[in-house]
Amino acid sequence: MNRVRARRTGVLVASGALLAPLGLVMASSPAAAAAAMVTDCESWPQESFARNQPVCVTGDLDYVPPGHIVPTADIYVTANVVWAAGDRAVDVTGAPNRFQSFGTFYDEYAWLPTLEAGRYDILIDNDLNGTWDPAHDILLGASTDYAFDVTGQDLAGYSFDSAGVKAQAQAQVGNWSTLSHAPQYAGGASGVGVALDAYNYASAAGWRVPLAYSAGGSAGTFFLSFTDFTIPTSYDDGVLYIGTKMINSLAGTQAQHYQNLADDPADPAYGQPVGLDLAAVNGDLAGQLASLGLNASYPFSPLDTSSEHARQIRIATLSAEQAALTQAITHANERYLGAQAADDVRWAVAHATELAQYTSRLATNQQELVDLLDDVRDEVALQPGASDPVDVSALQDLKARVASSGFTSQEIADYQAVGYSAADAQVVANHLAALSLPSSDVSLVDAYDGVISSATALQTQFSAAASQATALVASLRSAVEAVALPTLTIATPTQPVTAGTASTLTATASGGTGPLTVRWDLDLDGAFDDAIGASTAFTPALAADQLVGTRVTDGRGMSATTYTRIVSSPASQPVTIGTQSPAVARVTMSAGASQTFTVSGTDPESASVTYQWFLNDTPVATGATYTYTSVAGERSIHAVSVRASDGDATHRQTEARWALTTLP
Repeated sequence: MNRVRARRTGVLVASGALLAPLGLVMASSPAAAAAAMVTDCESWPQESFARNQPVCVTGDLDYVPPGHIVPTADIYVTANVVWAAGDRAVDVTGAPNRFQSFGTFYDEYAWLPTLEAGRYDILIDNDLNGTWDPAHDILLGASTDYAFDVTGQDLAGYSFDSAGVKAQAQAQVGNWSTLSHAPQYAGGASGVGVALDAYNYASAAGWRVPLAYSAGGSAGTFFLSFTDFTIPTSYDDGVLYIGTKMINSLAGTQAQHYQNLADDPADPAYGQPVGLDLAAVNGDLAGQLASLGLNASYPFSPLDTSSEHARQIRIATLSAEQAALTQAITHANERYLGAQAADDVRWAVAHATELAQYTSRLATNQQELVDLLDDVRDEVALQPGASDPVDVSALQDLKARVASSGFTSQEIADYQAVGYSAADAQVVANHLAALSLPSSDVSLVDAYDGVISSATALQTQFSAAASQATALVASLRSAVEAVALPTLTIATPTQPVTAGTASTLTATASGGTGPLTVRWDLDLDGAFDDAIGASTAFTPALAADQLVGTRVTDGRGMSATTYTRIVSSPASQPVTIGTQSPAVARVTMSAGASQTFTVSGTDPESASVTYQWFLNDTPVATGATYTYTSVAGERSIHAVSVRASDGDATHRQTEARWALTTLP
């Protein structure tokens, strides 16, 4: 380090304003009442530089050379040598920089990128003769000292291999696509009725409308008839279904995230940190969630503590976080490439550090997801027909027939017999015609095995990428980093915390240059704007498993970001619905008649229970009973639901649902 500068202090005044105390280097001769220091051209003292950083000098100039009316000097950047009075200055930048000053001067440029590695002295030649005159000049680097050093090398070659991740990710996307449609393949056209959900024909109830096909007429010709009509009858049933639906819907967005990662162009706007943005993921999932009739988003709140329920919630949580992580890796890699192209060591290290963090989290996330999928696969394998391969050629014929001529009049009549219109049936036909089919016969178990196999391979790739990113950071720090970056850790309270009750999160920040500012992202929308300061109160609204983030930024804008997981439990248990009438989930009534629905619930903590009834998600009544009256000639399908509440907002309220069909 520059030992001379380390012993000197002073105060700078710029534009009439008092700056923070900075170290000024006194001239090497008492005859010159002048002082100077090396800076980063942003008024911060600095003694070690990266190749891409400009070098400036700030200080005080008093001597007026002959022939001038104001203090004037040349700034020479020279090799680090042992100086003697009268030694000639040889500028390594090509030519000295001349400037004038009325006393104090600020951030005069001494050397612009690209710098060369080594140690250097600076001579402020106040008498303009090109030699060191101790009576008038300022020398930074006298004796065995030096003014500053330049560390590092060209960042070319310090790369993160996104192509390896892409190759495995593409295989995963293909298998996820097959699994997402597997129930449709397994049931022939049975799954296409789910498409109606997205068009609000049964979205409020989260209906699944299986259609079964059977051979008829000649080989390869099929007709559709209803053999079953089921809906989730409670929030619990719905959330068990939502786990798989969310994974399926995420497959497409993850495919795009992985493709973006593989295509990564260098981002010239690299000078900003990358965070996780679950708000964007919730936007991707909004359609699927709405189609299930569940107003839910990350973080997902469970209804009970059953193992099956907990597993589905965990799958949904991991899937959402994985989408956000792949997006963060994409941006971090793009910005790393941008910093690399600009030879900006500080931001290259910052984004490489992000890559190490996010790929490591992704590897851990993926391994847990694989383990959960293994459990699901084993249970699926026990279901009748789960191992029976689907006749893909027969499905192709069915798809071609519906795409060409639509449903038959009998098939449309089957729809109308359960409350749908001919237009509704056409929506199903359109989705069947657009259904992606596998290239070969595949069973439901095969589909799970394909996903697990590719997910395992991808997890291996993620782990390798995490190791590579960690090694990249270590290499950059040892070979090319010149400026210390801030660091950050989070201390979390004992978990689980109680939803609805404030807990304290504390961050410890250190390092960097200048004052450190800590900000928090408590809603994980990618914006660190929810709190400021080393500690913050965090109150989960609903019991959930979620990440929260914090970021420290130093005086130069360099930052570090980290995340911690918060698990919260509800303040009380939800209401239990003991009886409901009708007892069946599917109710059919005649046009012009009335149908009464009744429930009875109890609260484990003996709180009073209130009821809110909904017709297609629109509030229609309170109390334990609701009656729907149809009109003459009505043909309709409705979702009737009731929410039983104990007044505790820290958990989701228990629901009961019915599918109500009215026929003329």
